[in-house]
Amino acid sequence: LPDAVSGATVSSAVIRDAILRAGRAVVRSRLAAAASEERLDRETVEQASWPDLTADGSVGSTRLTEERDGRNVVLLEVYAALLTPPRIGESLLGKLAYNRLVGSLGSDDQLILIAANGLASIKGTSFVRSGQFDRMQIVQGVRTLALTTDGYSNVEELKAAGAPSFREIGVFTLRQAEGFDPLKTWRLDVRLPKDGGHGDDEHEQEPAIVSLTYELPDRYRVRSAGAGGQAVPAEARGEPGAPDAATAAA
Repeated sequence: LPDAVSGATVSSAVIRDAILRAGRAVVRSRLAAAASEERLDRETVEQASWPDLTADGSVGSTRLTEERDGRNVVLLEVYAALLTPPRIGESLLGKLAYNRLVGSLGSDDQLILIAANGLASIKGTSFVRSGQFDRMQIVQGVRTLALTTDGYSNVEELKAAGAPSFREIGVFTLRQAEGFDPLKTWRLDVRLPKDGGHGDDEHEQEPAIVSLTYELPDRYRVRSAGAGGQAVPAEARGEPGAPDAATAAA
């Protein structure tokens, strides 16, 4: 096929993503104009490296180690991030994968990334049968949110420059109806069996809990000027603004 035809599918996908991004930005800006509270920045686009994202708190981490035969062994090293802000999501997943996931979300649904290394598995195998990742849960205030295969995507590798390889990476969708607030602090709890995740009967062993507390960095918060006012733009906070449709399409 001629290049003009064979490349049409990619071009149309890029144009579609640009239209969706621009449409979402317009809708949110109109809603923000009438609101007085702060909101999540879902428009600002800026590529960031893995060291940048871990240094500024965009990606949080914790680890569990154990002394074995005179040496310190990593049972679990887990990372978590709110993926919804484009600076985090696009940097970690790449533009096309991020836009595909965001395009399937409701207006107030959120994406969370969880990645892990170590001897233990954070996913286990029971989710294949039950549809629920029973080793992990999100806790926010009095709410405990289960992570399920509804809206789950497996990720092979992260795209951010300098990102390490991980044994397990997954993206999880938290629906608006669950009451999750991305602006408030939340905690990821990972339950592991006493043997580090290799036992077949987890219920007969004392579990270990690995907890990671995540607080959204201030750079992803947009504060409105007040009821009827305009939201403070990204440029006013010293950050690059979101591109228009033409720029995104390029």
